[in-house]
Amino acid sequence: HGTAVRSTGVVRPAGMIRSARDLQRYLSATGTSPLSALSSGARERFLSSITFGAKGISGFHYADLQRELTASQMYDVLRLFGVQKDVAIIPNVRVDTPADKRVIRTFPFIAKPIDGGDYRDYRCASRATCSQSPGDICTSNC
Repeated sequence: HGTAVRSTGVVRPAGMIRSARDLQRYLSATGTSPLSALSSGARERFLSSITFGAKGISGFHYADLQRELTASQMYDVLRLFGVQKDVAIIPNVRVDTPADKRVIRTFPFIAKPIDGGDYRDYRCASRATCSQSPGDICTSNC
């Protein structure tokens, strides 16, 4: 019986944002969003760092998430793109609440990527090619 992770915000399907068009639709149609937990500058930087491939999000810069959000807030943001498991590869995630503890128990820190997983400190340089880039995550959709 696994530990359930409850979203702190409005329930939406995980991974509903799979393209730049989906992101624009989401931003224009949504009032309250997990993204609202970020300061406006951090939100802008995070959103502009996101890259998409044919299968969804292919990369993003995690530094602002790491700096401003707790584990459960980060989970909620990443869940929009279907990469909530990446909480496990972001170092020094803040744990302030019971919800944060549940997220960390469900997704414990992974120092090295598992084959076929997402890569911390790499960015999606081109299709199926991740290049070293501190503070970025290259997803399996690259």
